[in-house]
Amino acid sequence: NSPVPNSIAPAAVVAKAAGMAGLTTDSNILVYDDNKNMDSSRLYWTLKFYGHKGDIRIVSGGLQALSSAGMEIVKGIESAPEQTYSTSTGDMSMLATTADISQNMDNPSDDFVLIDVRTDEEYNAGTIPGAIHINFEKNNFDYRTMRTVQQIRMLYKENGIMPEDSIVMYCKTSIRAANTYASLYNAGYRNLKIYDGAWLEWSGSDKPVYKPEVNLPTVTIQQDNS
Repeated sequence: NSPVPNSIAPAAVVAKAAGMAGLTTDSNILVYDDNKNMDSSRLYWTLKFYGHKGDIRIVSGGLQALSSAGMEIVKGIESAPEQTYSTSTGDMSMLATTADISQNMDNPSDDFVLIDVRTDEEYNAGTIPGAIHINFEKNNFDYRTMRTVQQIRMLYKENGIMPEDSIVMYCKTSIRAANTYASLYNAGYRNLKIYDGAWLEWSGSDKPVYKPEVNLPTVTIQQDNS
């Protein structure tokens, strides 16, 4: 919960939780959720940030996709022998700060891109100046499986975002942003960062906020001159 709710947990907390789940840094992990691939993406990013060495893969479509594929679904809590999980100090190249964004606003770089992955309503209520709006749900099909590599590349290139760009993404608390991170990483993008303080941190400070104009439909009233 520091500096804002849902911030990435300290290394010691992650190490304890992963070890209690029977994981080591060399474990090969399949991770899924039932929440539009958001939570699994966040765990994916968190473990990568802390230097996980094994393979980590997100199950596209989560629990529903597994069930549809005929996997057996059981109830109850599975346990595994506790392990020692060792974290690194954290890969800061995967993390953006308020200062990083402010610096690029004051001295903009041609290859810097900031993505707001929230809903249209959230974006229109206020965003970080200069942010490109791409709702994270566009990374998924309507039935919640993740879009193909080719479709992700097309989506972001159509918005002027290229693989060689330096890309930072955020949402309200950057849970949803992790799904955009995972989708872009899977599509071959590598210079990616999550602004973990996210909108909560930015809007709670004295930083500038841009409120896009909402284009409401024009209603024409015909006068009856008869």
